[in-house]
Amino acid sequence: MLILTLCGVSLLPAAWTAALHCDEFVVIEHVSDFYRGHFRGAGRPGLLWMALTPLIALEDPVWIPLAARLSASLASALTLVACFWFCERAARYSVAAPEQAAAEATSPPSGWPWYGLSAVLLLATSMSWQSHSFEVRTDTYVIPLSLLAMGLLWRAELPWKRAVLVGLLVAATGLISQKSLYNAVALGAGWLLFSMVLLYKGGLSLKRHLMGAAIAVFTALSAVAAWYLLMALLQEDTGFVGSQLGAAVRTAFKESTPFANKLRALKMAIGYGPVLWAAGGLGTLVALWKFGSRPLWLASLVMTTGMLGTIFFHRGFFLYYIASFDPYVALLAGAAVGSACCWLERRFSRWLAVALLVLLVAGQAQLSWAPYKNLLASNMQPQLSVMRSAVEVFPEPVPYWDAIGMVPGYEETTFFGTALARKWFRQGSGRNGFIERARKRKPHFFIRNYMTRRRYLHTGERKWLWKHYLPYRPNLYLHGGRMQVDGEVAEQEVELLVSGSYTVWFMGEWAGKAWLNGEPIEHGQIVPISEGRHRLRAHSKGEPGQLWLMLGEDREPLIERSDQHIDYSMFTLLARQRYQQYDDKKNERSDLRTPDHDPTIGRVNEKKRHRRHQRWQRKVDRSDGSPR
Repeated sequence: MLILTLCGVSLLPAAWTAALHCDEFVVIEHVSDFYRGHFRGAGRPGLLWMALTPLIALEDPVWIPLAARLSASLASALTLVACFWFCERAARYSVAAPEQAAAEATSPPSGWPWYGLSAVLLLATSMSWQSHSFEVRTDTYVIPLSLLAMGLLWRAELPWKRAVLVGLLVAATGLISQKSLYNAVALGAGWLLFSMVLLYKGGLSLKRHLMGAAIAVFTALSAVAAWYLLMALLQEDTGFVGSQLGAAVRTAFKESTPFANKLRALKMAIGYGPVLWAAGGLGTLVALWKFGSRPLWLASLVMTTGMLGTIFFHRGFFLYYIASFDPYVALLAGAAVGSACCWLERRFSRWLAVALLVLLVAGQAQLSWAPYKNLLASNMQPQLSVMRSAVEVFPEPVPYWDAIGMVPGYEETTFFGTALARKWFRQGSGRNGFIERARKRKPHFFIRNYMTRRRYLHTGERKWLWKHYLPYRPNLYLHGGRMQVDGEVAEQEVELLVSGSYTVWFMGEWAGKAWLNGEPIEHGQIVPISEGRHRLRAHSKGEPGQLWLMLGEDREPLIERSDQHIDYSMFTLLARQRYQQYDDKKNERSDLRTPDHDPTIGRVNEKKRHRRHQRWQRKVDRSDGSPR
């Protein structure tokens, strides 16, 4: 119990520190939609959204992702417990002789739970799993339920009450994520092979066994049907079920990742947990060797093989997806290492068994230490800073634009901005689609991140965004209007989407006069303006600069010149070893600056990145700020 507790607690530092992945923000965005009564859920049935809905009631939106991280860590801690329980049960479950069929014998002679300890320790020290175990993903919550279903279903006796529970567990996994269909199919295949072994050994009542399985299947299908019926009634639209399932199929299978990329991801995952995967490979041999006496090991092999087999058709075969079935690999690893430890204890000494387990775990922990430190260094502080800035500027929820959903509880007005989603959006919206979307949904602020990069916009959209969203805090732009001001009289029309008070700001070192709709305005003045088109006019007596109108009262930017603004790269690579970098030598755009605490950049390189990013901001002002 102490070791299980320590392994569970080991998830907390990363959960509280590591940068949030964009998918985690999307999960929280779906939870927010569910909270507001929008139940369509972008290809997910929504059971997890409902379970996490209470988090949206937290007063400070910054605490919402942190609280969600804690819930994900709890789910992964339950995964460790389920792994331990299943491994010990699989080791005790023997059909070596007919009279022992379906009997659960006592623990190994020593009383030490070698199988469970081996699985849990190797899983917890694997960076393949540890790097994603705390993430707020549907898979994180599915795995403990799947492991529990495996332990309850793969038995010689399946009374109707247990069958109903198994059906509810399988339905719950499917209602959390349709990807759980893979788990359900692999679970069924494992049950079938397990049953065949028992039937061959004469330890199975076939009629009762099939009846229990039928009850489980009926319960699962009924629960799923009841959920969708409830959602259709709440949505007052029965057609959304088909559209949601269609979106799920399109997301999972359309335009799949190249197979070479999937193999590369699998190779990386194995490299981050080499001892776990090597032991899992040996566990495959043990499961095949002991298939007649330890059928649960063989069924676990079927489960693991089934999930690995999704590499051939599942589009999102990424590191985090592979991490979702690392616990199944751990079951096989526990079978191999646990068997070796039991043999050493029986033939030689318990301390030799302890030494073997410590050696394997320590070796993997040593390999994981450097990646783990990088994971903690690539933290969520830049993301939290943007969230806090947005909440400070707009304490009450308002619509905004960032294509990820970085401010929980506030309505994001576009969509999850992946390359595939942008492609589908462009097919139906044309070259000015983002402008039309903004006019319709009126975002009060804009967040620059790697899914709202300038390169993803067409020329007209870039100029419109520059003119109507003003850099206020790092990565955060307020709605308003601006234009370049030089020695000549400058005049432009701006399009304000929101009625309210606006702050006038003379950005830069220029001095002169300015007018709004023919009325004189001054630096720092608060003016009430209605939604619509308005004309700015200014004349500079000195240095060039910009004339700004910022939505809200008493707004004061941090910068004195527009080229001092910083857009940070706030998200990490999938492996979490560093932030995404868009300001290196090979990337002349330098549109997102790497945070100074990135673990992979030195002080000299850091200063060069600063200069490149400032040059980029000046380039954007020249290009997008030009009225032509």
